[in-house]
Parts: sequence; structure tokens; C-alpha cells
Amino acid sequence: GEERKSGLRGWLERRASGASDHQEDDEDIVARRLQRSETWLPDWPRGVVPRGRGVAAKFLTGGNSCYLGYFEDKELASRAYDDAKSRYEHDIVAQAPVPSLNDAEWLNSIRQKRSKLLAAKSPPAPVERRARNLEANLASAQANDRLVAAAKHRYERTKKLYEQIVVVEDNKTPDYYFVHQYVPDCAWCRLVKLVARGTFDRGKRAGRTRWMLVPEGTQRDLDISAQRCFVVRSKMTADTDNADDEVWDVEDPRRAPMNDLFRSRR
Repeated sequence: GEERKSGLRGWLERRASGASDHQEDDEDIVARRLQRSETWLPDWPRGVVPRGRGVAAKFLTGGNSCYLGYFEDKELASRAYDDAKSRYEHDIVAQAPVPSLNDAEWLNSIRQKRSKLLAAKSPPAPVERRARNLEANLASAQANDRLVAAAKHRYERTKKLYEQIVVVEDNKTPDYYFVHQYVPDCAWCRLVKLVARGTFDRGKRAGRTRWMLVPEGTQRDLDISAQRCFVVRSKMTADTDNADDEVWDVEDPRRAPMNDLFRSRR
């Protein structure tokens, strides 16, 4: 049959000849275009495509289309494509294969440690661990509540807090603190925690716990309201000018009073 022309010129020729009365469906259009492509595509070299009155050459490298130029005939375009292909294949050097890690000593060591950890007893589930931590924290807070309650019951409340040993209401742990700074106008205290350092080895205090300040820089000082501080009876035994070297004997208000050791609050 007569070759069908596309575009405005083809439409005008079909209209003049009366062929435009027939409406093509989608299948007819696809079949017509496929038939035409089979007649002219095999004649074109690879990388060469028609453009207007001439041809263009393109070369694909790594998924990118490199435009090589516009040429008058397909022989020149094909030559440009072959040159680009030879340069590309010559410049691309195969990278050295990545060495296998199966024989790496450090990796095998990590794998062995991992196998041992997996074979060991599995750690407790996060929920169980949190539950145990909550129980431990609750028990510690309750012990501090009993300590503060005993101090309230045994000792009278005093506003003379400077350089006294106190317990703290609503604290997480049952600890003793040294009042390092006290501002009465603001009812504010800066406290330093006491830690047990052995026992007294002589005199009437033999066997009792020696209390000293935590080493400087190991824990943060506690800044709280003076309303939460309750004084307990204590005695400075070293009688030094430096509080870091001082040693205290502190009366536990939960136990029986020891008036022979603590006649005053200090």
C-alpha cells in the first residue's frame, strides 16, 4: 500500500485524498509505527539517530548519554561513535577486586567473641531489668525515708546548719551530708556527701564507722533548700582546718542514742 506520511503534510494529503475519514484506533497506530520502524531502524548504525536533515551520534557511558555531535550523514556519525567507544574502553581500567575478609584475623576474633557472648546466658529482658532497678531505687528511697523520720523524731529542728551533718528529705539514697555552705536569707544549702572510710581502731569509738568527704571532683555538690535538711548528731575527731581531711563519727538516729559519745550536735 501507499506509505503513510505523518505530520501536517501527511494530514493535508490524506484529507485531500479523502483518506482522513477513516479514524485509526490505538492498535492501528502502534502497528503502523512498528511496521515503519522495522524498515528503517536496522539500516542505522548503533548510536546514530536521525535529527532533522542530518543525524546525531550518542554514546552511553554508565547510564549517561554523551552527545557526540550533529553530522551530515550517518557514516560520519558512526565513525564518531566508534572513536568514542574505543576511547572509553581504553580509558576504563578494571578495578582490583576487593579482598575477602574471611581470612582477616581481627574479624575472626570478633566473630569468636560474638559466638561466646551468644552462647552465654542471655541478659535479662529490658522490662525485667527496669523492674529490678525500680525495686532497688524504691527500697533505697524507703530506707532514706526511715532515716529522715528517725532524725525528725529524735532531734529538735535547728536553723544552725553551717558545718553540720544532715540527712536530706525525699532523697534517693540514705546518705549523710556535710553542709559546706549555708545562706539563711535564701534558706539554701550546698552539701557534700560523706562516705565510709573504715572504722576507728582505738578509744571509746573503736569499731565505729569513720566518715569523710568524698574526694573532690568525684561527685557533684548538692544544692537544695534548707527545708529538706535535718541535722543529726556528729563529732569531728581529727579537728583539722581542711574539711577534706576531717573525720566524723555520726550517730545513726535509727539506733539507740549514744549520749556518752554525742553530748552535742557536733
